[in-house]
Amino acid sequence: MNTVSVTMRSRELEIQRNMNEAIIKARIDVAKGHLASNQNLLERSAAGVEPEASLKRAGPDGNNFNWLVGHIVASRDGLARGLGGEGVVPSEIVSKYQRSAPLPVGEETPLAELVELSALTREAVTAQLDTASPEFLASSSPLDMNMLEYAEFLVWHDTYHTGQAAVYRRMMGLDGVIG
Repeated sequence: MNTVSVTMRSRELEIQRNMNEAIIKARIDVAKGHLASNQNLLERSAAGVEPEASLKRAGPDGNNFNWLVGHIVASRDGLARGLGGEGVVPSEIVSKYQRSAPLPVGEETPLAELVELSALTREAVTAQLDTASPEFLASSSPLDMNMLEYAEFLVWHDTYHTGQAAVYRRMMGLDGVIG
């Protein structure tokens, strides 16, 4: 290969790397935007919800509003840790709201505290997304995907449960917060 070919190939690789980094940045910006929107909707959904009402289950086998908010908090905290950050939620709170955890009847974290923690965990995830390297984001995650895909999946999960919280609010007889 001659010098011109090597130089052209190096330039092509540089352009490809820059494009990949731009795509990664755009995907991170979308995820952060979704988290910000979710946080806004979650806070509006929780506004005016009485603590007792937040503990009423949606059907005999359903969760309650408190558990949904706690689960969002636990999931975001896990994502922040998975992205290399420090958790901001005490482990005794996280354990009560993990997937398939029984409802913490009588041991619920107050709803107001969970809403505050939701804001802190959103900030923690956002901070980790802002500092994650492309190499880290391309590395393996706990699921069968890379870390960027894992973060995007958990943001989708966050959106799903945030929407549920808005529905639960309506089921409690409160005004809707969407549309």
